[in-house]
Amino acid sequence: MIRWATLDDIEEMSKVHATTWKSAYKGILSQKFLQTLSDTYWVNGFRKGMEGQKRIFAVAVENHEIVGVIGFGKNRWDFVETIAEIYSLYILPSHQNKQYGKKLIDFAIEALTEKGYTKVMLNVVDKNTPARLFYEKMSFVNTQQIMTSEIAGARFNCLVYERFM
Repeated sequence: MIRWATLDDIEEMSKVHATTWKSAYKGILSQKFLQTLSDTYWVNGFRKGMEGQKRIFAVAVENHEIVGVIGFGKNRWDFVETIAEIYSLYILPSHQNKQYGKKLIDFAIEALTEKGYTKVMLNVVDKNTPARLFYEKMSFVNTQQIMTSEIAGARFNCLVYERFM
């Protein structure tokens, strides 16, 4: 089941992010950083985003457990009001390849379309081939734009993908 996230979900959402990062970014980000990554690392950011209504979150739920999270809303790069952004999409490794990612993307696209957005963009780590293939399957196109990011002293490239509604 896909539903809107609530403030009561924040700790479980953060745990999904942490668990997924430890799997998806192994060999990409610092192993020391990933090993020490707390399950509560994103709690404050999620709370601020939800309370300030700057970010929208939806969750995938299976047997009363949150197994996936998507964050989306107004884009951070462009001042064009009709361009949205998917900030994050993480599915627990144990629940990947079960259509949760597709369902969360579809949920977000529908919500963004209802708000008048005509295009959505996202960043994906260039070395995260499974994620890139997933987004391409979901009709996102690599714009060939590269953004450099840094987390815990590790620099890496992200590719900008876009999809028209």
